[in-house]
Amino acid sequence: MNEKYIFGLVVVATTIFATISMTSNLLTASGGTSSTSLTYHTSVCIYKNDELIGPCSHNLVTDVGKEHLEQCLGAGACGAPTAFLNMSLANCTNGVQASDTTLCNGQDYTACDLGPATGTYVSAGTGAWNVTYEWTANSGCSDLAVNATGLYNNTHLFAENNFTEVTLQGSDRINVTWGIWVT
Repeated sequence: MNEKYIFGLVVVATTIFATISMTSNLLTASGGTSSTSLTYHTSVCIYKNDELIGPCSHNLVTDVGKEHLEQCLGAGACGAPTAFLNMSLANCTNGVQASDTTLCNGQDYTACDLGPATGTYVSAGTGAWNVTYEWTANSGCSDLAVNATGLYNNTHLFAENNFTEVTLQGSDRINVTWGIWVT
């Protein structure tokens, strides 16, 4: 066999192995202490009539949400609309899953004036922001269980959260505040 041909195969094979190894290391290097690593943090707080319900908790970023981040940050293809300011409420008996594309399989509330709403964006410093909205159950609402919320733009569910169940009556207020920050 030709020595140049064998040398060329060795170089190509070494390059492919090094690239696979480097890519694998990059993809599995999550949660490191490097100042250049990006870490996503959240805190979802639920208030009923101005009283905190349970502890604030982390949300679950959906696969669609992760893909949107990849396309926006990695490929520069955010598309419109990009702002994730819309929120909804639901009662999810089966919990939330990363593969969800809608909150509770599309069972977000529309009754009791608790339908999807556009939250208010508030900058909270470098790489940090809040999205908040307060619903008021209408007077005809009675014993409505709520334990989940979703954050989305007009087309994509970005993240969802299960929280301590609250039961709403007429005129009860429920405030959802998504605190999001990256480090």
